[in-house]
Amino acid sequence: MMRLVGASTALLLIGCVVGDDHSLDQIDGNTDGRRLIEQPIDAGLVLFGGMSAGDYNPARLLHWNKYAYSNVIAAAGTGLANVYATEILELSPGQHRLLYGGWDTNDPLDHTDRILTASSNDFLSRSDGAVSPPQWSNRRVTLTNNVGWVANDPTAVILRYPPEQPTPHVFALYSAAANDGTYVQNAIAWAITDRLELDGWYPADRPTPGTNFVAISNNSGVVNFAQRPSLVYDQGRFLLYYDQGGIAASPNAEHDCGPEGLAVNDCSNVGFNIHVAESTDGKNYVYRGKALQQFAGAPEVERFAAGFVMFYDNIPDTIQYALSPDGIHFEDHGPVSSPSLGGRLTNPDGMITNVNILRQGDRLLGILFGEFPRLSDPRCADSVYSSGQWCIDRGVVNAYFLQKYVVFVGTDASGRARRFETAVALDEDRLELKTDLAPGERLDGDLQIFDTDASTLLYSGRVTLSPNTIYILE
Repeated sequence: MMRLVGASTALLLIGCVVGDDHSLDQIDGNTDGRRLIEQPIDAGLVLFGGMSAGDYNPARLLHWNKYAYSNVIAAAGTGLANVYATEILELSPGQHRLLYGGWDTNDPLDHTDRILTASSNDFLSRSDGAVSPPQWSNRRVTLTNNVGWVANDPTAVILRYPPEQPTPHVFALYSAAANDGTYVQNAIAWAITDRLELDGWYPADRPTPGTNFVAISNNSGVVNFAQRPSLVYDQGRFLLYYDQGGIAASPNAEHDCGPEGLAVNDCSNVGFNIHVAESTDGKNYVYRGKALQQFAGAPEVERFAAGFVMFYDNIPDTIQYALSPDGIHFEDHGPVSSPSLGGRLTNPDGMITNVNILRQGDRLLGILFGEFPRLSDPRCADSVYSSGQWCIDRGVVNAYFLQKYVVFVGTDASGRARRFETAVALDEDRLELKTDLAPGERLDGDLQIFDTDASTLLYSGRVTLSPNTIYILE
């Protein structure tokens, strides 16, 4: 990101920059040109910029900062307020359009899942001193299946579809289920639009149930129970990832829904396994097998230059991922764990479910996810639906960002050693370093900035830390 900094308001700090692991006393003073710019802001916080992840590197998915705000978006309804499944698209520069599913209604008896949309001009890449929460507007229902069916779990790709079509289209898949309380019929439906506002979908509603369902088949039959899709468009092929029921918080044992993942009528809510199918038109798929050989669900997959990454549900309160070179066979890497996080990443505020990758070009910036509170949380006081230790009808959308790891160590005038390394993310590029600095206090010390693997040192130098300042790594 280009930044223009006026000479009258910025202090240029040149520090030592290395590319391997070193402690402070091993730094030899060499520099490769990285610099730290100190700039005043009117926020009362210690901020760092230039913290976003670089090009996707599967070995550097280890240091994540929780979103600084209470949520990315919550339901606006007063009757049933429970949203958690998302797809985010940047349809024009700086303009993000969010698809999100769940309950968002003023009617407490309306349990119909719907897919809504909202837009924001300031969710990512905000100005250096912006600290108020981003704003989401133009909120409305955009995809709903009538005739007694629900819609949720959106996934979408931007493409020219059909290939000869001159206007880019958004091609979406989503979960559709009979809204009769049994959920024994789960399917994946498709819709398409050429409108940047993500309305005007075709088909808008199904006059006959099933006319916009995708077909997944192999030599043994047809998959007739599938949900929570993730769609990747890769060099002329569509790859569809899905599971067949179950949630991470439930004590369900692993269960295959028939041969080669094919559904049978009694397999609802026990098929917590991730499968993959392939298509050339996005609607008719050939089953390719189980993508991940373990108990897991709610897949989210993206392809980068260095391969495919999958995030999935299993352990309820952490980020789990798997990697693949071909998009068909994934190797599990389990929960994110790093010494910089104190071990395994654990969300202190609730469940992590239905992950949605935030990306820009070949950079993985972070994730959106559904956050269900723990039963002990006051938000669960009037909850009706729970699973394990979570209330699953009070969901909001939240975020973690993959960011550089900042460590500051200093000694104040009283001789007390002070170390600051805990941070929260204001967006993909900026973080707030949590400190106990008093207003107006200045503290000299040593600063280290590591890459997103939390071990590759990018910058080291002496810094005077103070509130109302942003330190920008360039």
